[in-house]
Amino acid sequence: MAKLHHWFRLIFFDTLAVAAMLAALLTGWLPGPGGIPLFLIGLSLLSINHKWARRYINLLRKYADRISDILFVPRRLM
Repeated sequence: MAKLHHWFRLIFFDTLAVAAMLAALLTGWLPGPGGIPLFLIGLSLLSINHKWARRYINLLRKYADRISDILFVPRRLM
């Protein structure tokens, strides 16, 4: 019974994660930060069951300041 619970949990969270990542791709072109939070939610859901996703989450936490400086460049007004 414990194995069945494990597989159900794995399939459930992985399906939710893939759905969130697909939604990020579909809404990423819209104005605003719609795709980025959905992608991070999907990656967080994958990190529940997978070590490789957990490593990416930790890497994003470590370099969050650098990543935000690259993504959100301040624009000067003339």
